[in-house]
Amino acid sequence: MELFASYITIFIFILVMTLIGTVLVLILRKKYILFFNKSSLSNVNQDLEVLKVKLAEKERILDLYHSLNQNGGTQNIKSILESQLKPLVNCAKILLFLRIKGTENLELVREEIKGDPVLTNFKQHPYNDVLKNNRIVTFGLDQVSNYTSWMPEKFDICKSIPTYQKQKFVGITYLFFNDLSDSEKITSDITGFLHTAMELAWYDINYSNKDLMENILAETGRLNKKTEDLVEVGSMTLNRSRSEVLFNGNNIDVTSQEFNILELLATNKGKFITTAEFLNQGWNKENVSPSAVDIALFRLRQKFSKYKDGAKLIKNSRGKGYTLNIA
Repeated sequence: MELFASYITIFIFILVMTLIGTVLVLILRKKYILFFNKSSLSNVNQDLEVLKVKLAEKERILDLYHSLNQNGGTQNIKSILESQLKPLVNCAKILLFLRIKGTENLELVREEIKGDPVLTNFKQHPYNDVLKNNRIVTFGLDQVSNYTSWMPEKFDICKSIPTYQKQKFVGITYLFFNDLSDSEKITSDITGFLHTAMELAWYDINYSNKDLMENILAETGRLNKKTEDLVEVGSMTLNRSRSEVLFNGNNIDVTSQEFNILELLATNKGKFITTAEFLNQGWNKENVSPSAVDIALFRLRQKFSKYKDGAKLIKNSRGKGYTLNIA
């Protein structure tokens, strides 16, 4: 009997422990999957979603750089911002004001040049005392003491983004939003792209006058010496021994990688070089992303755009590749 009672006691103990374990499992199932806390997994999923959004944004910004690389010129830049950046940041209106060289006056960039230009003085712009310190300003319509005609009649919030190249003031980008939450989504990647676009546009409008072109052409008389180390294509000369680049008599500061790219283009004048050919023949590293080609060529075009016809020097054709736009 005592042995039987012991078995009964053990059985009851096992049964009770099983019931307790079952109850604990049912309770923990609400909070855990296997050994992972459900709330922690939820946080991980949220972080992954945020990362996906950021990666998608970076891809779209890279597309914007690619568009700039294909289409230079102030009006084209304005068109790219309107058609691609505007829906990306969900803003109601984008305005660009570029400083006129040698003055404090700014000119409004328009997609189509009709009528007289819209000129303003820097001191007429809202919060110019903050902008001159290279700081972004966010303000609402009710905070503008002197409303000007170039502003939209209605907007909820505006971000004014100044662009400086070193200490040189280039201009101001205005992003007008109808929703405060949209204005808070402007990332450093987006402002970085805007700065680049503004610099390209500034060089386009300020370095395309006849007088400057005559000065540049006058300097090209120095480039009449040819050696086997020199590769001359139109107004561009490459010095292989020194890895130097001259364009219309101006020294272009390039990296060794950028020099390789220009040399490949120059020695294949009239032919299109594909992304694969750049990576195989003009790159110093292996396992490089194809997007690196677009970025490198974009930076080269930015450097040449300081000078007349520089923005048009490197031509891109979708599906074909890149070539030098030199007769």
